[in-house]
Amino acid sequence: MMPNHTRHYMQGIALVLLLLATLSVTSSVQAQAWTREQGSYYLSLNYRLIVADQFYGPDFNTVPVADFEQHILGLFAQVGVISRWLTVSLDSELLRHSEIDDQ
Repeated sequence: MMPNHTRHYMQGIALVLLLLATLSVTSSVQAQAWTREQGSYYLSLNYRLIVADQFYGPDFNTVPVADFEQHILGLFAQVGVISRWLTVSLDSELLRHSEIDDQ
């Protein structure tokens, strides 16, 4: 009978060999840029809120801070200009408002 540590070692080797064999027989992956058809568009209005009263220091301990709050309103847009060739994109923050208590 084979010892447990030897059996686990052999199972690990078999798993690695199976993974390598699987990766070596995969076909190539081909992808192209995702463009929009001429005249089509996509618009996304987004809102983010960040609230904090502490952060992690370099020693991974929490450090208390004054209450912080940030509101961000953003816009993402894409417009197809030339089908399969040119899409114009805009990613922008329309509004950013931050507050820190006790200041």
